[in-house]
Amino acid sequence: MKKDLIVSLFVHDIKTPLAVIDVAARSLSSHADRKVPLYPEQLDWLREIIEMRNRAVSVLNWILGEGPTEKSSPPTVYPGSPRPLFRALIRRVNRFLKRPEGLRQSAPTVSALDELKTILLSIAENIDLLQKSVVSRGALTPKRAKTTRRMLRNAKLAVHLADNALHLIGPGGVAVDPNGCKISEIVERALVEVFDVMDPNISERLQSCATLSEFDGILVDAGVCLSVDDRLWDTAYRLDNGKIVQVILNLLLNAMKFRRSRIDFSVHRKDRQLVFSVEDDGEGIPTAYHAKIFENKFQAGPQIDFPIRGHGIGLAGSQALLKEMNGRLLLESDGRRYTCFSAVIDCSPEGESGT
Repeated sequence: MKKDLIVSLFVHDIKTPLAVIDVAARSLSSHADRKVPLYPEQLDWLREIIEMRNRAVSVLNWILGEGPTEKSSPPTVYPGSPRPLFRALIRRVNRFLKRPEGLRQSAPTVSALDELKTILLSIAENIDLLQKSVVSRGALTPKRAKTTRRMLRNAKLAVHLADNALHLIGPGGVAVDPNGCKISEIVERALVEVFDVMDPNISERLQSCATLSEFDGILVDAGVCLSVDDRLWDTAYRLDNGKIVQVILNLLLNAMKFRRSRIDFSVHRKDRQLVFSVEDDGEGIPTAYHAKIFENKFQAGPQIDFPIRGHGIGLAGSQALLKEMNGRLLLESDGRRYTCFSAVIDCSPEGESGT
């Protein structure tokens, strides 16, 4: 059951890069930059990317036990691609989505994840072709350069998450690789992914930061207060970078959904534990729900005008993943003014002997 939750977490988190790709592709196809118009085949690639993204979300929802629909409607501009391989892929996915719901069971099937990964690889390929075409045909503008880079980065992230989910299916436990990573790398990666969804301009600015003070300056304007000791910022810890980033990403996205205006994100060391805390100034979680909030598929309430539809998997999956990393997820909330989630992990800096 615990492994099923972690698999579902990685599948669920594919929604984040897919949301970024959708917004970016629609922006590029809107003809906003009329001085340097895109060529017809480039617009076809964008339409294919949007269509494949919609199919990916349908398969993803099927895996997670939801219906194939979502809030955003499919594009009406898509005329059908002349490319036989693309048409064949769409036909195959459509056949897959008609399969009986009983095949889902409680955990994602290998065949479902294979279908999802095939679509994600096709999205990445189309973005790469689009990027090269825009450059070679002289249609590159600064805005398009940033947008296509962001799309390709998120397509690769989606494929990586699908790979993680596939590797978890089957016998054996959850592999945790404490390969050693700096706190600055963890924080930057999580925040860049969050703001890829919330505000791409801030995401771009964060990637160019060289110091903690630069990070602070950008985040304060976005309503996020980052608190990390200077000595801790460049310290490398024995952590699985990818997995701890997934946990923090879910905590930050949750806080973004429910905050009124502010989020406090802190990292500190307590004895031989590392603590990542995310606090929002929203309405809080009533005490009666403090245990229930970690149950699979439980949702605390409606999320208004948020770009990613939730499934109630993030907290349950994050808690299960933290347990595999010798950690735990703690909740503090007065039920009226704030909510604080803390990921507490037993780990040591590189070069320091463990307990």
